[in-house]
Order: sequence, then structure tokens, then C-alpha cells
Amino acid sequence: MNARIGWAASAVAVLLVVAGCTGEDAPGGASPDASTGEIAPALAPDIALKAAVVRGDLDAVRAALDGGADVLAAPGGSTALHVAARTGQAEAVALLLEAGADVGAREPDGDTPLHLAAYADDGEVIALLVEAGADPDAAEGFPYDARPIHIAASTGNLAGLGVLVANGADPALDNGMEKDTTDYAACHGRTDVLRRLMDLGIAPSVGSAACARDALYFETLDYLRSLS
Repeated sequence: MNARIGWAASAVAVLLVVAGCTGEDAPGGASPDASTGEIAPALAPDIALKAAVVRGDLDAVRAALDGGADVLAAPGGSTALHVAARTGQAEAVALLLEAGADVGAREPDGDTPLHLAAYADDGEVIALLVEAGADPDAAEGFPYDARPIHIAASTGNLAGLGVLVANGADPALDNGMEKDTTDYAACHGRTDVLRRLMDLGIAPSVGSAACARDALYFETLDYLRSLS
């Protein structure tokens, strides 16, 4: 299994158990129960679609869509597109978008697929989502209201950061608590991100050095001090 999709394995396991299937069952199909010999019920199409995305199985994604899965469904609070975006699966994202997935769909905490794509160390998925109409400056839900570029900065996603800036994301926007993109980078010790932002003409905010100091990122603090 791709290491980047391991985070969701437990969630899918729960979905499979609830559906009466095991992780070995093909989405949408049925298989004998080893203990009873009885046929386990098939996964519901919407769950089959999400499970296929978690496994990174493109053939199963296509099969679930062909079998009537609702690409807008959000079992467990997130859509299949959320999962594909978070795990950096560009081909799955493209398939789901072609099937009519909603780039603006939100999880209960306010995350859109673009927010989740910013966590993955990749720019391709971000480019696909923005091209499909995702708002590059969308804010998460209360209390943090982080924007995709804030997440890319805090996680060191340089490729994603570049794509977001190239597609109009505004690094100067804050999160509602007076922290902008440079603050997110400084607060997480992302000196490489701060250097990239400087290359793009984006200087650190007045509060970035204090944030790096308070978080004990002294290398980052030294870099910020060298700019003054």
C-alpha cells in the first residue's frame, strides 16, 4: 500500500466491517465468510467507491462509478475526492472530477479537497483541483480558517506552494488570527519554504521571527534575523 494512503486504512476497515465485508473483498462484490461459509453482503456502491480510492485501485474506482456510486456522497463525512486529494492520487482525482465530483465539498471541519491536497507533497493534484474550479484562497472552518497555501507552507509542500501561487493564491491573507503564509512557515520551522517565498518576492511578516523563536526553531530564527 502506498505509504501516503495508510492514514485512512483504519477508517476503511471500519467501513468494510460495517458493510459486512473484509479488506479482501472486492468493492461492490460479495464473498464467502470464512467462518460460516455464508456469502457476505456486497459493499454499498458509495462505500465501495471510497474504499477503492483508499486502496489506490483505479479499476475498482471505475467499477464503482460504473456500478452507480454517487460521486458526491460523503460516507463518514468525506467524499472520495477528499480521500484521493489527501493521498495525492492524481489519476483518481482526475477520474472523480470527470464523474462530477464537487471540488468545493467540505468535511465537517471545513476542509475542501484542496486543503487536503496541500498536505500531500505534490503539486499535480492541486493543479487538477484548481483547474476544475477550486478556490485557492478558501478558508477552513472555525477556529483556524487556514487556507490551502498555509497548509502547504506548514508542511513544506514546495511544489504545491508554487502551484497555488501560480494560480492566484494570496500569501498575504491571514487565517483570521493574524497569521499569514510566512508565519505558518516560520511557526513550523520551514526555512526552505521561507526561502522559496523570498524567491517569489514574499517577505516574512513582522511576527514570523517571534513565532519561530517561541516554537524553538532556531535555524529558522537565524535565517529570519539574517534578512533584517
